[in-house]
Amino acid sequence: MTQHWSCDPLRLIKGNPVACYRLLWSSPCPVHRCSRRSVRPSPAGLSSSLSSSLETPRSNMHSYSFIYFNVRGRAEAARMLLADQGQDWKEDVVTFDLWTQGDLKKKCVFGQLPGFKDGDFELYQSNAILRYLARNHDLYGKDNHEAANMDMVSDGVEDLRMKYAKMIYQNYEDGKAPYIENLPKDLQPFECLLSKNHSGKGFIVGNKISYADYVLLDILLAHLVLAPDCLKDFPLLHAYVERLSARPNLKAFLESDARKARPINGNGKQ
Repeated sequence: MTQHWSCDPLRLIKGNPVACYRLLWSSPCPVHRCSRRSVRPSPAGLSSSLSSSLETPRSNMHSYSFIYFNVRGRAEAARMLLADQGQDWKEDVVTFDLWTQGDLKKKCVFGQLPGFKDGDFELYQSNAILRYLARNHDLYGKDNHEAANMDMVSDGVEDLRMKYAKMIYQNYEDGKAPYIENLPKDLQPFECLLSKNHSGKGFIVGNKISYADYVLLDILLAHLVLAPDCLKDFPLLHAYVERLSARPNLKAFLESDARKARPINGNGKQ
């Protein structure tokens, strides 16, 4: 099944433009061999000139698609990046039955998903995908120092994600309570980093949003589902999540029915 995410022309709510995403479905088809089309309906009640002026800037140079299971998982930060940047993408949804057959697994460079395509260019490894998109959309800092700090944040999130995944997939029933108990120790470094950048009132690195923000936001949102009070002792991280989640394009994506219906993890535990 191929899913099509399109950043539609904006609609007006109380006079303010709010990005509206629609999930468009195509007929079932084998992964990598999908007949695709993009649909961009005109917003009702808006003139063509007004619609054009409200359109989120987009690039016509890229044709993005994910190859992944119907979960948020390791593709979600990249999805949030694309949504926030007003980009369209498509998803070749892989069923677990198809994956266990083994043929697709053999085609993956390291035998795992997500996979990603930009036209004919194919890439694997979720963090490599994020950094590729960061370079494409000017989300990798103004210099090498900022880029290195963004990579540091991403690596820190990866360490936390590995602990989280081990608990979710290997020891959920017995491991959830001690994991949550130890969680403040893992969150404190991010609160500290945030406090050192404009007193925690902006982004995790630099003066503008970067790929590191999407990576951090993704893991924080997952943990707020696991432990809704996990940020109560981290006021900067709490405000950071609220601030980023309120960005119009990102807010529309996070609140979309299709995104809510997609489980966080492949085993349904969260």
